[in-house]
Amino acid sequence: MGEPQSPQSVLDLLTYHPGQILMKNERFVLVNANALGTLRQDLLSTLGRDRAKGFLLRYGWSCGYNDALSVKQQYPGYSVYQWLQQGPNLHMLEGVVHVELTKLELDQQTGAFHMEGIWTNSYEVQQHFQHFGLAEDSVCWTLLGYAGGFSTGLFGRQIIYKELSCVGRGDSYCHFLGKTVEEWGDEVLSELPFYSEAKIAEELEEAHDRIQQQHHLLTQIININEQLNRLILAGFDRTVILETIGKMMAAPVILEDRHFKPLAWWLTPDESEGLDAYLIHTQMSKNQNIKKKLQTMKREKAGIDLTVEEDNVTWERSMAPIVLGEEVVGYLSILHSEGTNVELRRMITKRAAAVIGFDLLKEQTALETEHRLKGEFMEELLSGDSPIKSLVNRAHYLGYDLQRHQRFLLISMDRACLENQYEKDEASAIQLRKQLFESARSAANMFAKGSLVVQRPEGIAILIYDDGLSPNTLAQNISRRQKEVLQELTISIFISRKVTSMEDLRTAYNECKNAQQVMSRLGKNELVLSVDEMQVFDLLYAGNAQNSLQAYAARQLKKLIDYDHAHNGQLIQTLYMYLTHECNFQHTARAMNLSLSGLKYRLQRLREVGNVDLENPDTRFDLQLAIRILLTSGTISLNHA
Repeated sequence: MGEPQSPQSVLDLLTYHPGQILMKNERFVLVNANALGTLRQDLLSTLGRDRAKGFLLRYGWSCGYNDALSVKQQYPGYSVYQWLQQGPNLHMLEGVVHVELTKLELDQQTGAFHMEGIWTNSYEVQQHFQHFGLAEDSVCWTLLGYAGGFSTGLFGRQIIYKELSCVGRGDSYCHFLGKTVEEWGDEVLSELPFYSEAKIAEELEEAHDRIQQQHHLLTQIININEQLNRLILAGFDRTVILETIGKMMAAPVILEDRHFKPLAWWLTPDESEGLDAYLIHTQMSKNQNIKKKLQTMKREKAGIDLTVEEDNVTWERSMAPIVLGEEVVGYLSILHSEGTNVELRRMITKRAAAVIGFDLLKEQTALETEHRLKGEFMEELLSGDSPIKSLVNRAHYLGYDLQRHQRFLLISMDRACLENQYEKDEASAIQLRKQLFESARSAANMFAKGSLVVQRPEGIAILIYDDGLSPNTLAQNISRRQKEVLQELTISIFISRKVTSMEDLRTAYNECKNAQQVMSRLGKNELVLSVDEMQVFDLLYAGNAQNSLQAYAARQLKKLIDYDHAHNGQLIQTLYMYLTHECNFQHTARAMNLSLSGLKYRLQRLREVGNVDLENPDTRFDLQLAIRILLTSGTISLNHA
C-alpha cells in the first residue's frame, strides 16, 4: 500500500507563537527523545516491566484517542478511511517513527477492521536499547497504544494493535497489526489487562507495597543466612543444618547425591507420606520432562522448580545443585508448604545449597588429607622399608590396629574398558575412577568399619579386619553398587588370604596383584576371586610361554583332533569326560548318556587312533593338561565340557 501521503495539510494547520505550538486551538509540545527515554527507564525501575508497559500503553492510547478527536474536528468532510491515514502522518510529523502502511481494510457495517504496516526508526526501540539493551519481546508500547487509541476514536470499536516483530527484540523491522478485540479473539486476552484504567498514584502505591514485600523477604533471607552461617561456624553437621532449614520453612528438606539418591533429610512431624513419596530418582524414568529439567540443572548448574503429579497428589519443590569447583556433587530440595513465599523458597534453597556445599568441601578436604596419609602409610607398609614399630605407631595414629587378623581386597578396572573411556573423554574417565573409589570407600565404611581404602596404580586397595566379616560380602556389595551406578566400567575384585602377622601383609598384597595379572592374561574379567581359589593351571598358563604350551598341547592331541574332524567324531570329548570323572566307567557313561559297551568301544578307538596309554598316570596328566590349554585358548570346544 505504501506510506501515507505527505502530511502537508497538517503542516498548514500548525501555527507558532512565543512559547506555543498550536494546531487550531490544540497545543503541542516538542520533547527531547532522550528525556522520554529517561522517563521510560524510571518507570521500568520503579514500577516493574508489566506495570510500566501498561502505563505507557495507556499513555499512548490517550494521546492517540485525543488526536483522533482533533482530526475529526479539523477534517469534518473526510471519510473514516482518510481520517485513519492521518494517524501515521501525525506520528511521522512528531518524529516518533516512520510508518509504511501495507494494508488498510475496514467495514463499519460488519465491524471488520485490518490495519497493518512497518515501523522504522522507532524512538522507543532506540531509547529502550540505550537503557536496557536487547529485549525478549516487543518494546514499542506507546506506539501500539497510540495506534489503538487513534483507530478506536475514529472507527468506534476497540482496536488493539500487536507487534508481530520488533527491532527491540532483535528482528530486522517492526511489523504491526491492528484488529478489533472481537477479531483477535483469544490471541489478545493476555494484552487486555494492560489497557485497564489505573492512576499513577495507584501504580506507585502498588510499587511501594511490592518494595515493602521485597524488604520483608530480604529481611527473612538475611535472618536465615545468619542462622546458617552460625551453624557452619559452630561446626554442626548437615543433619542439623537440614533440620534448621526445614523448621524455618515448615517444609521437608532433602539432600541427594549426584545420582539423586538420598543422603540426609528432614520431614515435618505431621508428614504422613514418608520420604519415598518425595524421591526424585523414581520419577526420572516415568517423566521425560522432569528428566530433561534435571539434566538442564546439572548442565547449567542453576536451580529449578519442579511440579510432580502422581496418584492425584501434586507436590512442588525448589532444587539447587551443590557445586564444588566445576563439579556437581549433589542436590538440595525444599518442598513447598502452604503459605510459603515461592521466591523465598527459591532463594533459601540456593543459599542452603551453597552452605551444604561448604560443609561438603570441609568434609572433602578432611577426607583428602586422610586419604593422603593413608596412602603414604600403605606405601610404607607394602614397601617393607619401614621398621615395624614405626608402622604400628602410624597405624595407631590413623586408628588402625595392625595386631588383628586382616585381608586385602584389590579392585581393578578392566584395562580395555578404561582405555576406551579415556579415548572418548579423559575427564569423564578420571571422574569414573573417582566415583568408583568413592563407592568402594562408602561400602567399606558401611560393611568393614575401620578399614583402610587407598587408590594405587594397579587399582583400589582395601585393608580390612578379618575377624567375623566375610570379605566376599564386602566384595559382592562393591560389585553390586558398581553395576547399579557405574555401568560403563567393568571391575574385578581379588581377595587375599588371611594375614595373621604384619610381616605377611606385603606378600598377601602381592599375591592379589599376581592374581590380577593372571586373570588379565587369561582374558577373565568381571569376577570376584579369592587367591585361595587360584589353580596351578591358571598360574602356569598365565606365564610367558603361552605359545609353547599351545604348540605342546596341539602335538599331544593332533591325531585325535584330526580324526574327529575327518569323521565328525567325539574322541576328544570322550577323553575329556573320562579324565574329568577320574577314569570311572560308570560315572563317565552316565554323564555322556552312553552304555558301558559304547564307552569302552570309544576308549579303545581312542587308544588306537591317538596311540595313548590311558593306564599311565603321567600320560593322563599330559592329556588333561593339553585339553585344558586348548580349551582356554579357544582352539577346541566341547559341547558337554
